[in-house]
Amino acid sequence: MAGAKQFKPSEALDRALRVFWARGYEGASYSELTAATGLNKSSLYNAFGDKEALYLKCLERFSETFGAPLAATLDRPDFVDAIAGFFEGLLVRLGTRGLPRGCPMAMAALELGGTEGPVGKTIQFNLEVTEAALRARCERAVRDGDLPEGTDCAALAALFLALARGLPALNRGFGDLRSSVLAVQAMLRMLKCQPLLDGADVNGQG
Repeated sequence: MAGAKQFKPSEALDRALRVFWARGYEGASYSELTAATGLNKSSLYNAFGDKEALYLKCLERFSETFGAPLAATLDRPDFVDAIAGFFEGLLVRLGTRGLPRGCPMAMAALELGGTEGPVGKTIQFNLEVTEAALRARCERAVRDGDLPEGTDCAALAALFLALARGLPALNRGFGDLRSSVLAVQAMLRMLKCQPLLDGADVNGQG
């Protein structure tokens, strides 16, 4: 039909993602999802499946859009620069105006983690992939001499993962980035890369 707006699944997913991001899985209503996407309930269902299927697609969309660029910082050759870049990127995302506070993956883990079914498996898989990437970077740092021999890379990766998943909770709970930035700065001081975040904006929307 001439002049009709073409349906773009990626745009609809981005809008639905914002609803889940702000409201959580249980809190997001079909009326909010239809209002955000511009699709009625039947069209939404036909395009993406039921609410659970839509939620899973939104989590996948988040990983592709926000998670992949963040993970790419771990490829930096210098270990402390890689870890600093990873957490600096996370803080930048948390402070981006126009995005809901927190992180949909962290929220999913708190709300639905440990549950059976596709959502629970997706959450656990995301945690495992992130932890594995952090552990692999620590192991590489040991091989490169950036970390001492005998470093417990599994424990260090678990610490990084706990901080990465905890920062969005601080951001959402306090409504700003102050505590999140302080936590990252303290961790980076232990890795001797504290100057990389001295100029971080703690007063952003976050």
